[in-house]
Amino acid sequence: MRAQFTTDGDGNVLLAYDDVGYNGTTQRVIRWFTCPAPGGRVMERLFGEWGWQYPCVKLLSHGAPLICDSRRGYLLACIRREYQALRRAEKREARLEGGVK
Repeated sequence: MRAQFTTDGDGNVLLAYDDVGYNGTTQRVIRWFTCPAPGGRVMERLFGEWGWQYPCVKLLSHGAPLICDSRRGYLLACIRREYQALRRAEKREARLEGGVK
């Protein structure tokens, strides 16, 4: 299933996509992102826990911090861009592991 991007009235972004685990099973991943209204560091709500984390570029848990110019005007585009970068990196890694260059 394709990734779904949804925004609420405040500009927060809900991202839902399928991810294949190490054992080959596919699971639906749901992630919720926000940032300060005037812009700043992006935060991700941890579902199932009471807490937040700060995603980095490519929506990873490590690396350069993900910064957005404004929640309402730019957060959706920022999350969409980083999700696409994540998927491109995964495809590139799969090609390298498969011996295809």
